[in-house]
Amino acid sequence: MAEVEKVPRVQGVSLKVTCTCGESARVPIGTVWRCGRCGTAWDTGKVPADEYRAYALAVRRAKWTTFAGVLVIVPVFAVLVLFVDRSLLLAGPVALGVWYYFSLPGHRRRVRKLYRNLPRWEIRPEPPD
Repeated sequence: MAEVEKVPRVQGVSLKVTCTCGESARVPIGTVWRCGRCGTAWDTGKVPADEYRAYALAVRRAKWTTFAGVLVIVPVFAVLVLFVDRSLLLAGPVALGVWYYFSLPGHRRRVRKLYRNLPRWEIRPEPPD
């Protein structure tokens, strides 16, 4: 018998499960969701692990890219303000604004493309008890 690879849980990433009766919910991966309306169980652990890992990695990368400007510019300007000149404190927010003005539109396009191309998994429901 082939062993099924267990899907790892990724904090903050959930799947939207829609029951055949129309009820839907956001469910953490690797859990069983039971429909409140008809009682059908949906096991999100049946999602292919390699596809889910790629999905979770892409979502995580998109979230971190949003904060890249802050993670780079704030420490650089903190060092410059402390060791060079305090008047550079005013240039930090300007540099951050310029970063997001030029970077954020491209990032938003990439995130929209990512969410358009996300995989869809069809899992079979388990019959109600």
